[in-house]
Amino acid sequence: MRKFYEVCFRWNNNDSEEGTFTETTFANDEDDAEKIVATSMAHSSDSGINADDPDALARYVAEASDRLEYVTDLQLSIPHHIESVFFDELYPDGKRRQLNMEALAELPGEHRDRVLAPAR
Repeated sequence: MRKFYEVCFRWNNNDSEEGTFTETTFANDEDDAEKIVATSMAHSSDSGINADDPDALARYVAEASDRLEYVTDLQLSIPHHIESVFFDELYPDGKRRQLNMEALAELPGEHRDRVLAPAR
Protein backbone atom coordinates (compact mmCIF):
# COMPACT_ATOMS: atom_id res chain seq x y z
CA MET A 1 0.00 0.00 0.00
CA ARG A 2 1.31 3.42 -0.93
CA LYS A 3 1.92 5.95 1.81
CA PHE A 4 2.23 9.74 1.77
CA TYR A 5 5.74 11.05 2.52
CA GLU A 6 7.51 14.36 2.88
CA VAL A 7 11.14 14.29 1.76
CA CYS A 8 13.72 17.03 2.26
CA PHE A 9 17.17 17.28 0.64
CA ARG A 10 19.89 19.88 1.15
CA TRP A 11 21.02 21.47 -2.10
CA ASN A 12 24.62 21.40 -0.93
CA ASN A 13 26.26 19.68 2.04
CA ASN A 14 28.93 22.36 2.27
CA ASP A 15 26.77 25.48 2.07
CA SER A 16 23.70 25.67 4.32
CA GLU A 17 22.72 29.02 2.79
CA GLU A 18 21.70 27.23 -0.41
CA GLY A 19 18.74 25.83 1.49
CA THR A 20 16.70 22.72 0.91
CA PHE A 21 14.30 21.10 -1.54
CA THR A 22 11.18 19.65 0.11
CA GLU A 23 8.33 17.85 -1.60
CA THR A 24 5.54 15.42 -0.76
CA THR A 25 4.82 12.25 -2.68
CA PHE A 26 2.94 8.98 -2.58
CA ALA A 27 5.35 6.03 -2.50
CA ASN A 28 5.60 2.37 -1.51
CA ASP A 29 8.29 3.01 1.11
CA GLU A 30 10.84 5.59 2.28
CA ASP A 31 13.46 4.56 -0.31
CA ASP A 32 10.93 4.91 -3.11
CA ALA A 33 9.87 8.33 -1.79
CA GLU A 34 13.50 9.45 -1.63
CA LYS A 35 14.10 8.44 -5.27
CA ILE A 36 10.88 10.09 -6.49
CA VAL A 37 11.70 13.41 -4.82
CA ALA A 38 15.38 13.27 -5.83
CA THR A 39 14.22 12.80 -9.44
CA SER A 40 11.88 15.77 -9.10
CA MET A 41 14.72 17.81 -7.61
CA ALA A 42 16.93 16.87 -10.58
CA HIS A 43 14.27 18.16 -12.97
CA SER A 44 14.07 21.52 -11.18
CA SER A 45 15.86 24.45 -12.76
CA ASP A 46 18.11 24.83 -9.68
CA SER A 47 19.71 21.37 -9.98
CA GLY A 48 22.18 22.41 -12.67
CA ILE A 49 22.09 19.05 -14.45
CA ASN A 50 20.64 17.85 -17.72
CA ALA A 51 17.84 15.68 -16.33
CA ASP A 52 17.09 14.45 -19.86
CA ASP A 53 20.42 12.58 -19.82
CA PRO A 54 19.60 9.21 -18.18
CA ASP A 55 23.16 8.71 -16.87
CA ALA A 56 23.33 12.21 -15.35
CA LEU A 57 19.89 11.73 -13.81
CA ALA A 58 20.82 8.35 -12.31
CA ARG A 59 24.04 9.80 -10.83
CA TYR A 60 22.19 12.79 -9.38
CA VAL A 61 19.51 10.62 -7.76
CA ALA A 62 22.14 8.25 -6.32
CA GLU A 63 24.22 11.13 -4.94
CA ALA A 64 21.18 12.90 -3.49
CA SER A 65 21.00 10.39 -0.63
CA ASP A 66 24.17 12.01 0.77
CA ARG A 67 22.20 15.26 1.11
CA LEU A 68 19.04 13.74 2.57
CA GLU A 69 17.73 15.77 5.49
CA TYR A 70 14.66 13.66 6.35
CA VAL A 71 11.88 11.39 5.09
CA THR A 72 8.62 11.53 7.06
CA ASP A 73 5.57 9.31 6.75
CA LEU A 74 2.94 12.04 6.99
CA GLN A 75 0.15 9.59 7.78
CA LEU A 76 1.81 8.88 11.12
CA SER A 77 1.65 12.55 12.11
CA ILE A 78 -1.97 13.14 11.05
CA PRO A 79 -3.53 12.21 14.42
CA HIS A 80 -1.28 14.67 16.25
CA HIS A 81 -2.10 17.49 13.82
CA ILE A 82 -5.83 16.79 13.91
CA GLU A 83 -5.80 16.79 17.71
CA SER A 84 -3.84 20.05 17.75
CA VAL A 85 -6.12 21.86 15.33
CA PHE A 86 -9.43 20.48 16.60
CA PHE A 87 -8.62 19.94 20.27
CA ASP A 88 -11.58 21.95 21.62
CA GLU A 89 -14.05 20.25 19.26
CA LEU A 90 -12.71 16.73 19.94
CA TYR A 91 -12.18 17.07 23.68
CA PRO A 92 -14.60 19.66 25.10
CA ASP A 93 -13.96 18.19 28.57
CA GLY A 94 -10.20 18.62 28.07
CA LYS A 95 -9.57 14.89 28.39
CA ARG A 96 -7.61 13.46 25.48
CA ARG A 97 -8.64 10.04 24.16
CA GLN A 98 -7.50 7.77 21.31
CA LEU A 99 -8.63 8.88 17.85
CA ASN A 100 -10.35 6.24 15.73
CA MET A 101 -8.51 6.85 12.44
CA GLU A 102 -10.72 4.41 10.49
CA ALA A 103 -13.85 6.32 11.49
CA LEU A 104 -12.12 9.64 10.85
CA ALA A 105 -11.13 8.51 7.34
CA GLU A 106 -14.81 7.90 6.51
CA LEU A 107 -15.97 11.39 7.49
CA PRO A 108 -14.78 13.37 4.44
CA GLY A 109 -16.67 11.07 2.07
CA GLU A 110 -19.80 11.10 4.19
CA HIS A 111 -19.77 14.89 4.53
CA ARG A 112 -18.15 15.90 1.23
CA ASP A 113 -20.88 18.46 0.44
CA ARG A 114 -20.31 20.22 3.77
CA VAL A 115 -16.50 20.01 3.76
CA LEU A 116 -15.75 21.06 0.17
CA ALA A 117 -16.66 24.28 -1.58
CA PRO A 118 -19.06 23.85 -4.52
CA ALA A 119 -17.42 22.90 -7.83
CA ARG A 120 -17.18 25.72 -10.31
